[in-house]
Amino acid sequence: GEGERPGGAFGAMMVLWLMGLVRVLVCRAGLLFYGVLLPSVCSSKAILQHDDEAAREWTTYWLVFSLLNVLESFARPVLSFFPFSQELKLLAVLWLSHPRFQGAYRIHEMVLQPFWQRYEKEIDENLSTYRARAGSQLHHAARSAFTSLLSSNPEMMIQGAGAVAQAQAAVAAA
Repeated sequence: GEGERPGGAFGAMMVLWLMGLVRVLVCRAGLLFYGVLLPSVCSSKAILQHDDEAAREWTTYWLVFSLLNVLESFARPVLSFFPFSQELKLLAVLWLSHPRFQGAYRIHEMVLQPFWQRYEKEIDENLSTYRARAGSQLHHAARSAFTSLLSSNPEMMIQGAGAVAQAQAAVAAA
């Protein structure tokens, strides 16, 4: 129409895109500040000041925050379809961390503590089994990598053997 500037629709789209970008950046900055930086400082202060109650509160926060982040990582494909999911996450972090709301404490008391009490034995048994398996697999992988590295480079193998012999001689001399 008359008086319409060329590219007006494009300009409007750019403004909307920039507003969305600013919204995401503000949410991410808020999440980093209120979800990680501020709780880290408060946790450190509680430990340095030997404030057991504050240390317990912040440990509870980190437990709940970590578990919710794990859950979110699995739900991210679905959550990305919801508008304002970042804003909702920021509100959730504020609710979790703010002393007035005590969200982390509430989740811990109502959900995590009963779950832990019910399944503690099974969790401990599984952790013990997985730790042993992981340690064995890590040892095997490291040994295989070291053997492969040394066998692929004979000069390195000779240097490695020399270093071992020197270390043994130093221990024997001490």
